[in-house]
Amino acid sequence: MSRIVDAILGKPGAISEVLEPEGEYPVAPPFDQWMARLTMLAKKWYGITPGDFEGPRSFEDIWRDGETPEEYLEWLGEKYDLDRSDRSPWGGL
Repeated sequence: MSRIVDAILGKPGAISEVLEPEGEYPVAPPFDQWMARLTMLAKKWYGITPGDFEGPRSFEDIWRDGETPEEYLEWLGEKYDLDRSDRSPWGGL
């Protein structure tokens, strides 16, 4: 409560503490950035491109649902029993 009072009375920095509390709030990146990350990780992790694996849900639907590229690719890898090349003993791409 004192932070709010300090903010009202004009203590420097107090208003930003009230409006922006500590901690992260997830914000989805724009779709093109999300897709670029998905493409990069798919190549790095599994040596594939998004054209190799689009399923019944479109990438836009997955993005709209708030799934990260990492979450989607982990699910994909588990579903199809894919081995991640970046974790193999021979290195990665």
